[in-house]
Amino acid sequence: MMTQMKNQHPPDHPRSPSPRKIAALAGLAIAAIVLVGVLALLLFPDPCLNGFIKPRMMLALAGAFPAYTLSIGDMHYDLTENRLACDSVAVHAVDGSFSGSLGRFSVSGIDWIHLLRRGSALPEDFARSTLDAQEIMLTFPESQYTVLCQRLQISVPDSAIVVDTLALHPAGNDEQLFEGSRFRMTRFRLLVPHAGARGFACLELLNGKGYRTRSALIHELDLDVLMNKDKPTARDTSHIPMPQEILSSIQGTLRVDSLRIVNGRLNYGERFQVGSRPALITFDSIQFLATGITNRQDPGAAIAIRAQGQFMKAGIMTMSMTIPVASPGFSLQYSGRTTGYRACHSLHFISHVDRSFLPIFGSCRLNSRRKSPASEITGTSIFICIL
Repeated sequence: MMTQMKNQHPPDHPRSPSPRKIAALAGLAIAAIVLVGVLALLLFPDPCLNGFIKPRMMLALAGAFPAYTLSIGDMHYDLTENRLACDSVAVHAVDGSFSGSLGRFSVSGIDWIHLLRRGSALPEDFARSTLDAQEIMLTFPESQYTVLCQRLQISVPDSAIVVDTLALHPAGNDEQLFEGSRFRMTRFRLLVPHAGARGFACLELLNGKGYRTRSALIHELDLDVLMNKDKPTARDTSHIPMPQEILSSIQGTLRVDSLRIVNGRLNYGERFQVGSRPALITFDSIQFLATGITNRQDPGAAIAIRAQGQFMKAGIMTMSMTIPVASPGFSLQYSGRTTGYRACHSLHFISHVDRSFLPIFGSCRLNSRRKSPASEITGTSIFICIL
């Protein structure tokens, strides 16, 4: 008799996935999230920037700079050109001492991946970057001055800076500026249609090592200066900072191989009564070149200056000057020449100025031949002291 044997199987239990399968699934999930994020950034970069990144960035900036309030317009990102742009930027000091604004602002060429991974910026992250800022306005209520710039371009790879339509002027008119103080003031109005710098060491500046540029060129600089001498002076004139003292006070190394001004214009005026016509000295068609500008007091270091311009719309004045940088006191060597000029052209100014202006000419020697249209000015030192 045969006995039928029954196969007895243990009860079924779900098998747990292997660690390799779990890792594969997790990798697929992460890849899907990254892919969705990349697609969202590619298809909808602006909503991602303005909805998620910008609020967090503004919170971080507010925590890092509590003395200022910042507002940023809509942000845009072009992945193909690696360019981050912003419609507008505005910053204000909480104490009201400063305010600034930008129109459209863009920066490109930054290594965003390394910057975000590290969490902080290094100068090397900007080695291929370019910056373009438009409609810049800076306001300083305490000094009552405003700085305007139509466009500023900085290219780190090209080591170049370009400035278009730079202006500095009081926020109001001359009377409003002078009425703000019971002491003597000097009003400046500056206009630079175009300027640029080549060989500018951008990364050295970001590293805090100094300021170095090979050449700077300024086109048609227009400077108008007016002093109201109807009020007393408030500053101590016993020690006026000399050029080498100003240069040595600059932190870091300053080096400008050449600075050139083409077709400049300078007006200097002194007013002695409210509403009266100021006494003026004018220079037109100025051609100016300065070489060897530095704050390094190496032996033999000197700033060389050559200039030419039309003086008082009457004659051509040329001048050459050498200023030793390492000199303990202010000293210089200069020589100059005027052609087609008569002293009577300055009588209107000299008849109005007070004696504090005359020391400017005190150490000059004027050699003039009668019946000759040319005069020559030579000397070894000159001390300009406008009180």
